[in-house]
Amino acid sequence: MKYKDYWSAGFWFLLALYVCIESFRLGLGKINAPRSGFMPFWAGAVLAGLSLLLIINKVFSKDRQAARPEAPPPIRWKNWITPLGAMLGFSLFFNYLGFVISTFALMFVLFAYGRMQSWPTALFTAALTTAFSYLIFKVLLQGQFPVGLLGI
Repeated sequence: MKYKDYWSAGFWFLLALYVCIESFRLGLGKINAPRSGFMPFWAGAVLAGLSLLLIINKVFSKDRQAARPEAPPPIRWKNWITPLGAMLGFSLFFNYLGFVISTFALMFVLFAYGRMQSWPTALFTAALTTAFSYLIFKVLLQGQFPVGLLGI
């Protein structure tokens, strides 16, 4: 049995209880007239339920072999530095490059270094994601974004 599961489930359960208590103090309201504590209360309730399910699953699990200490997997630096750098670059160059170019660059880096298989697929998916984002946020919702280099 892995005790890490007990510790993590216990932590999330206690956090969920705290969220439920504090949101109850804010006031829940009703389903047709929710107050400020309505959504946090139900989010905490779902989190508490999932934590309890994990604890119950581990208690009644048939796999009760003594857990051997496992060597931690090697840290794959590229897997977390690349997205972090892409998001940092997005935030730094968003005003200068504009919405379209910066969103395309971010999506391309995330798709290319993620689980995508080929560069053409990453290019196509990044272009499609950028187009849908532009359609939703700029055209339909009429959001105001920096124009950037392309004037779009």
